[in-house]
Amino acid sequence: MRKSKHVRTRRMEEGKENWGKQSNAPVVDAVGLDPVLVGTIITLQVAIGSATPPFGCDIFTAIAVFKRPYIEVIRGTPPFIFILLGVAVALIFFPQIALFARDLAFR
Repeated sequence: MRKSKHVRTRRMEEGKENWGKQSNAPVVDAVGLDPVLVGTIITLQVAIGSATPPFGCDIFTAIAVFKRPYIEVIRGTPPFIFILLGVAVALIFFPQIALFARDLAFR
């Protein structure tokens, strides 16, 4: 059954009024974290996972593109993994790093 146009329009207007007041991440809100910070940290963790052996998809992409053996590519990954881990630790201890650009843009 289709809802009437009036009901849909009213719900759209209610949604506009509540925009930014509701969250799709109630656990993040309950803990008191910033959703932008959580999204940044999750994205960084995914990047770390894609670069770490033995099943990192970035490793297999590098093997295909540069036509190098697996072990040679693996030997080159530790510096990048340490940099990514360092950035992750910095974001956890200093969240202002990740939130600076957002705060600057939305003053």
